[in-house]
Amino acid sequence: MKPTVATSKKYIGSFTILAALIMVFGSQASFAVPASGHLKGAAHTVPLTKSLVAYPDPAHFKPSPAYLALYKREPNSEIAFWKAANYLLSTNNVVEIRNFCEQAKRSHPHWATPYYILGKLADYGLDDAESAANYRRAFELSPNWPVAALGCVQKLILCDKPREAIPIADAGIKICAAHIDSNTAAECIGQLTRCKAEALYNLKDYAAAAQTLETIQKRNRLEPMEKQLATCYKASNQWAKCFAVSDNYLKDHPDNEDFRLLRAQAYAATGQWQKAVDDLTANLSLHRPMKHRGFTVTEVFKKKEVLLLRAQMYEKLGRKDLAKKDRNELNRQMTDSYQDAPFQNSH
Repeated sequence: MKPTVATSKKYIGSFTILAALIMVFGSQASFAVPASGHLKGAAHTVPLTKSLVAYPDPAHFKPSPAYLALYKREPNSEIAFWKAANYLLSTNNVVEIRNFCEQAKRSHPHWATPYYILGKLADYGLDDAESAANYRRAFELSPNWPVAALGCVQKLILCDKPREAIPIADAGIKICAAHIDSNTAAECIGQLTRCKAEALYNLKDYAAAAQTLETIQKRNRLEPMEKQLATCYKASNQWAKCFAVSDNYLKDHPDNEDFRLLRAQAYAATGQWQKAVDDLTANLSLHRPMKHRGFTVTEVFKKKEVLLLRAQMYEKLGRKDLAKKDRNELNRQMTDSYQDAPFQNSH
């Protein structure tokens, strides 16, 4: 039986970290190393150019064994290798993919794509350390390929190496900033900036994480980034800014549970207990199971967090009766969760 690539993915820690998408920065491929600003160890075996590296997006070509034949006819074409390697990825044959890439590395040591493919292979196999190492080498060989930087940064964060992730994120952002007129470059800047902010947050430099996110224009910040920014403001005790982001988002999205909880936490921290209760109550009114299914584990924990904080706020307000009611509900949920746990003996 052929070994296959695992398809499951890890849950990402503090924030939702986006997948390392393969973006297309232009219609023509440019395999380039810039004249300066490259990472230490980058190869200089290809012509220097200021163009962003672009490889055909696998989403735009159907995997086909014909690409193997194409690469056999054109063994010095990196585009031909790229298409053939992406076809092999679709077959899930780990040994064949690895051997294919190792051969390309020996034949063309300046190519970045074999390392990127090996990075994806390790990613599928949930080996974050190997994935990060291969993405890093791909970016060293093609410092004008910000997608390789993005893959490396994401994996370094998963490996709990935020200090290593930050300079690589900065390098990718700098490259994209020189091509800001490109929509895909702007998108990549957003992802790299979020990753850099997450790395700073993991280092407990909350103010710097917030400042990093502030560099992205507001019109380009979607809900996950707005929530990340408000969370950074909360962690760094920048309450006025935390309220400004939360208020603005809830004005247009009053039914957002996460922002209701986040703003309630800010109210609680600043002694505005009744306002915290109001947001927590609104959160609980929105927190309902979907039809035909109950709450997920994550939803259960969120509800417990809301109930616990509201009980604390009621105690601050002198409403011990309401605080007791919430705590009783918490105890009931804890009992139900224990009884529903898979290790519970039914006999």
